[in-house]
Amino acid sequence: MAQKILTEWETSIKSESIELQYRWVLIGDTLETREMRSIFKIECPREDIIFNLSDDKRFKSWSVGVTKCKALNKNYNGWIMYSFFDIPMPFSDKDLIANYELKQKDRTTIIQVTALPDYLPKKEGVERMKNYSAYWILEEKEWNKTLVKFHSIAYTKPVFPRFIQDPLIQSLIIKSFEKLIILSEGKHLQSF
Repeated sequence: MAQKILTEWETSIKSESIELQYRWVLIGDTLETREMRSIFKIECPREDIIFNLSDDKRFKSWSVGVTKCKALNKNYNGWIMYSFFDIPMPFSDKDLIANYELKQKDRTTIIQVTALPDYLPKKEGVERMKNYSAYWILEEKEWNKTLVKFHSIAYTKPVFPRFIQDPLIQSLIIKSFEKLIILSEGKHLQSF
């Protein structure tokens, strides 16, 4: 989908280790929406992060809100992941089937994430995420250190006003990425 950048990145939240930013973009001719970017460093090689993204047990251990997941069709170029999100009220439970495609260039790995809503049959009472795309940029900065940038965008209008939705979603994102950092650095997740 054609995308035009409307604003510069603005920091919304900055924790001790993670910065969360947004910018407005125009999709096609009519949909104005926000793109989100998270930036953080992890003291580990890129391969460890990729493993934590592609292994369903590890993915479930760091991704807050995911109660079920299954990695499918793993190969050298990527994998497909089914994820079920048990989201607190007033939001409805959701699931996502996404293709994760790896591209390597020198010291950088890009993982393109694209929704595959028709890959598996829908479950009754669960909203299937259809219009979702994201990408991870993993840049090896120095030995055993990786700069991570995660971008995501939903091509739909929010169900609830942003002042209701944003605090919940931002909290889940920050907690998830803090757990990903801890897991990738080989520490225990018992403090969560």
